[in-house]
Amino acid sequence: MLRRSTRNRKRRLSSDHRVIQQKLKSRHSCSEQLSNHHHINHMKQTGGPLCEECELVVSTISNNSFPVVKEAGVTVCANVPYIATECCSMCQFIHYNIQRYNLEKNTSFELRLFSSRKSFSWLYRSRAKGLDTPIILAVVPQYFFTREGSASDFIRNCVPEFLISAYHDLSPFCISGLSIDAMNVDFGFIHKSLSYCAAHHCCGRPAYSIQGCITVYDYKNDCTVDVELPCLYIALSYVWGDSGRKEYGRYNRRPQVLEDLIAIAEQLKIPYVWVDKYCIDQTNPHKKQQQLNSMHAIYNNAYLTVVDGAGSDMHCGLSGISRPRTGGQVRVQFGGQLWISTLRNPQTSIQNSPWNSRGWTYQEAIASPRLLIFTEEQVYFECKAMRCWETLYISLDSHHCKNKSQFKGSLCEPLFCQETRNPTKFEQWTDFPRYIKNYTCRTLTNSYDALNAITGVLGFLEKGGKKLFNFWGIPLFSFFPRHPSALASGMAWTLENRKCEGSWRPILRRRTFPSWSWTGWEGVVGWEGVAGSFDLGNFYYIGVSIRIQTEKDSERSVPWETFWESEGGMEMDRRTNHWASGLGLKEEYNYPWLEITTEVIKVSLKYIPPCDIEKMTAETPELNGYLKAGFFIEPPNDDPSGSCITPIAFPHDCYPELSVENADAICRQQWDCMLLGYIPEVKQRYSRSSFPFVIMLNHDRRREVTERVWAGRLFWRDGWKDICDIEKRCVRLY
Repeated sequence: MLRRSTRNRKRRLSSDHRVIQQKLKSRHSCSEQLSNHHHINHMKQTGGPLCEECELVVSTISNNSFPVVKEAGVTVCANVPYIATECCSMCQFIHYNIQRYNLEKNTSFELRLFSSRKSFSWLYRSRAKGLDTPIILAVVPQYFFTREGSASDFIRNCVPEFLISAYHDLSPFCISGLSIDAMNVDFGFIHKSLSYCAAHHCCGRPAYSIQGCITVYDYKNDCTVDVELPCLYIALSYVWGDSGRKEYGRYNRRPQVLEDLIAIAEQLKIPYVWVDKYCIDQTNPHKKQQQLNSMHAIYNNAYLTVVDGAGSDMHCGLSGISRPRTGGQVRVQFGGQLWISTLRNPQTSIQNSPWNSRGWTYQEAIASPRLLIFTEEQVYFECKAMRCWETLYISLDSHHCKNKSQFKGSLCEPLFCQETRNPTKFEQWTDFPRYIKNYTCRTLTNSYDALNAITGVLGFLEKGGKKLFNFWGIPLFSFFPRHPSALASGMAWTLENRKCEGSWRPILRRRTFPSWSWTGWEGVVGWEGVAGSFDLGNFYYIGVSIRIQTEKDSERSVPWETFWESEGGMEMDRRTNHWASGLGLKEEYNYPWLEITTEVIKVSLKYIPPCDIEKMTAETPELNGYLKAGFFIEPPNDDPSGSCITPIAFPHDCYPELSVENADAICRQQWDCMLLGYIPEVKQRYSRSSFPFVIMLNHDRRREVTERVWAGRLFWRDGWKDICDIEKRCVRLY
């Protein structure tokens, strides 16, 4: 009897599918024409009547029970058309989600049901007795399910938004969509999130403090005051915008984002706010630098950091406080039960926001123990232990482990508040490269801010349990920072093109910083090693000697060991020392040179044009996507070990003579490469002379200086030293 019932249900569902497809096909022919004229207004909540086709879809879902939903879900309607009936809420949901994917027009989409038990699997692993198991409805491209992956992977990483049941009475056992007001943020959600965090997490205990006072803004008396920590204040992270840069001083009208911040502070009964425009003394360079050095501690000690994740400048205001939110929720009745859309995953909105593309805001975010981020559609809360947002209700107790100190799982990974990938300890070899890579993916309006905008993070790394010092942003990757190998290993960084607003930006030179530091370049910075991170155990040093210029325009230098012991030690605040930090001054070459004595080899280059790259990838498909037209370092002549060519990328702007137009001249000359060490493959650690890491040098005849022009690991295997000329030499590097 049970088998017959199951067969009947499947037969009925299959029959419903055929009817739906026939009705959809009848209007699909005109879909492209109409979709060019119909603009779906997604600015308000929509819950009106459904069109005939969507009514049939809803009826199919309502009339069929789904006792078992597979990991990848169940298809309810295949090949949904791009057309949308303007008055139909389900059409709007389908149409808007198709737009969100931003895929090619010939992509086929389908409506698919997912199980919450599979999609939110971490909730049901323990302490899940009585927890609701609602069905989730989403619009997905059909090709998604030819991939490997769990349902939670699809919901977390791929699906922009979904429909889920919405209940009036929210019990600890239900999972529900929540209706939000487009005009007003839900302060109940904010209070609940903060209260739970304060009661159960360690986020209220700042890890770093400041000696003396900090300046905060007393909004009730419209003045700045100096207070000692600990002190209750809310910090603001936002985009200044062009107008903000012109308005450094106080002026009569407070910017809208500050007015909105004050409204939040009043609701939370917090007496002070911290806003850089008001609380950093822009007229006193020395005091300003001290405050910039303390940025990590300022944000780390804040009770809460409010982020304007939707505004383009300080006058836009916060969505849901002073201006309406742009996202509207779809509401659909399924057999008497209201289903509501969760809107776009707020993490996606945050990652695509102007705020997330700015260099200064990165350290503000990762320093903050609690973040309240206002997107265009809803509010997102993140602390060191949990993440939640307005449109999705899951009992916080269900989300947490037994002692409520942290989430046992989540629909999304933390964006910022997890300082290290291993929360129990800081691992400088992997965490420092991650910080710098994420930071250099962002943009700076003023290139001379390259070090100031991250100096708070660098300071925090020096004060942690496992101290990691730096020199002009170069990490001292060694247990003995006074040893030259510490600086040499930190200089083993590489550059890649940065993607900005959908296009790839070329590597550019910042002459206000040295070429031997990553701060001297615009590009994404990484350290060579296992899995893209620096592996100290896999970097083999050679005998490198380093000296540092002591004064500007002086020929005097001291060994690195002497510099560290006399000036660079833990007792010294190196960011107040001109020759050890780079204070963001605009003057070119306002930094010390290094004299590095090490082994130098000469290499030859070859240029491979696009047509030859196409031939090579056609013959060897494994190279597709790896090889691009450009310059390559050739392996030594007569190398029997199977060494390969190494692709390099010259900077775009600083050396006109290094352009593709001069490829013949570039390839005729030999290039000096300074050896820093070896980074062999993981399985070949015994081959300590394979895969040398080098810095390629270029002598600028106009300025009479030698600079780094490229660096990376050569794909040369054991035996190259036997056939390659090696010279021990001292190089003065600017």
